[in-house]
Amino acid sequence: MSRSVFIVTGAGLQAVKTQLFDVGEFTGDEASKTSLMGTNVWSNLVFPAGTYETLEGDEIEFNEITFDAVLLSISQSKNVVTTQVQGRNGSVKEYISDGDFQISISGAMTGESSDVYPESEVVDLVEILKAPVSLKVESEFLNFFDIDEIVVTGYSFPQKIGSRNTQPFQITALSDEALELKDLNNI
Repeated sequence: MSRSVFIVTGAGLQAVKTQLFDVGEFTGDEASKTSLMGTNVWSNLVFPAGTYETLEGDEIEFNEITFDAVLLSISQSKNVVTTQVQGRNGSVKEYISDGDFQISISGAMTGESSDVYPESEVVDLVEILKAPVSLKVESEFLNFFDIDEIVVTGYSFPQKIGSRNTQPFQITALSDEALELKDLNNI
């Protein structure tokens, strides 16, 4: 049985690496935007400007807010009815429909310098999150799931130790779809 040994040193090693690891030119999706730090942004989250009416009847306007760097987590359950049948192990399952998407949004707002709190941005976001209505959202990631409206179910603004100019936030929401009602009397 013969055994071959190859020894590659110096410039020869680089030539072998180039041949082994040549992946060609990148042809994937190109980032459509860049963040303030110049890094590519693949998807952002936008709450477009709008208005809503409070429970007291006051009309509240809010500004558009764009987040270039948020983490989105999406989950969905299915609505299934289970029925126990006597004399049968297990249950009978009946699919009813898909449930709402549960959405978790985590991010941070940053002030203009290291000692400036992003007060106006926080006030604007809180004004949007307090809305007792469905909110329009724009996000490339949420578009994959056909989500363009959400209902906020909760939010938090934890403080960050040692940082005056950063305000982290977490938002929980459910997907929502506009419901079109028809007047059966005019059909």
